[in-house]
Amino acid sequence: MKLQDHHNEFAVKCFAEYMQRSDVAHAFMQEFEHDLPKPPPPPEPPNFEEEVTGIEYQFSREEYIKNNMAEISSRYFKMYSVNSHKKLDKEEANYIEKFKLEFDKEWQKERKKMYEEQLSEYQLILDNHYMQIHKELSNQLRRLNITHTQFPEKYRKLFNESRDAFLKSKRDNNMTDAGLTQDDNIQRELETIYGHVKNLVFSEKEPKEVLKHVNTAHGILKTISSYNKLERKDSS
Repeated sequence: MKLQDHHNEFAVKCFAEYMQRSDVAHAFMQEFEHDLPKPPPPPEPPNFEEEVTGIEYQFSREEYIKNNMAEISSRYFKMYSVNSHKKLDKEEANYIEKFKLEFDKEWQKERKKMYEEQLSEYQLILDNHYMQIHKELSNQLRRLNITHTQFPEKYRKLFNESRDAFLKSKRDNNMTDAGLTQDDNIQRELETIYGHVKNLVFSEKEPKEVLKHVNTAHGILKTISSYNKLERKDSS
């Protein structure tokens, strides 16, 4: 599919949040489900009311009744000999009705089985359809990660703003988490944030932005160092 600006911007924001390329493609498919190439239509369910008026049904049912009545006639002849026709005439209508019901039941059973097999095959087609879309999207989206050599310059500001917002959100959430009242948890989160900012330093091309991230990283390192000094002091 041909990606539009709003598609690209969504992917850039996902990459800015450190999502893997496969996950970005998956999130893209959920977000823009209606923009994806449509799969082939599903198989039609059997229409029994329409089928019973068809030649195939009528012919098959007549053959079924004929073959079964021939079997019944043979049995009656073995049992009643020359009187078999008189005996069978009294029960023939009941047998025919019985065989009609049996045929209808078996016909519907077979059609349902065929439809279930068609649905299973269709599911494979469907899975392959979306797997191919995911694969193609993953290849298309890869350049929208700032670490890619063909990353579009027009999205650099959006990427950096999105990453800053993501890191700020992580910091805010972490600091309000009850589990981060412990010093070791706080230090671990600071080290994680430092790693993210360090990544920004190497991925940024604008000198002004590089300097901003360096200053941020330096500030985080100073904070980590302060925590280490406090820990050593408390343990002594």
